[in-house]
Amino acid sequence: MRWATGLLCGVVMLAGCGGPPSYAGGPTEGQPYSLIVTGQDVSVWKVDGWDTYTRTGEIYVEPGARSLWLRVQNPIEHEGEPHRWVKAYKVRLEEGHTYLLYRGESDFPPWPVVFEELGK
Repeated sequence: MRWATGLLCGVVMLAGCGGPPSYAGGPTEGQPYSLIVTGQDVSVWKVDGWDTYTRTGEIYVEPGARSLWLRVQNPIEHEGEPHRWVKAYKVRLEEGHTYLLYRGESDFPPWPVVFEELGK
């Protein structure tokens, strides 16, 4: 009986915690967060100097003023020499909001990065 109670408590605790943080010291799904979704040609390498555990997809970031190190690269379908760079961007993120980051249109590098707020 104790074993079943312990197992049930463990499942409840895990369910309330949400997913793991996206970077060291970052928020989990159960804490206040902003969500960054990366486009195909942009990846987040660091948040406030901390390496991200995953560089693409969804990244949970603490709301407020943040420093993001982004890698921007040429389009996947580009047949010439690859171009890419990592650059720091200062952003202000609102709690509960989702942001889409993607490479903007330009004929030549360096390409702009577009920060599109998708809302709450």
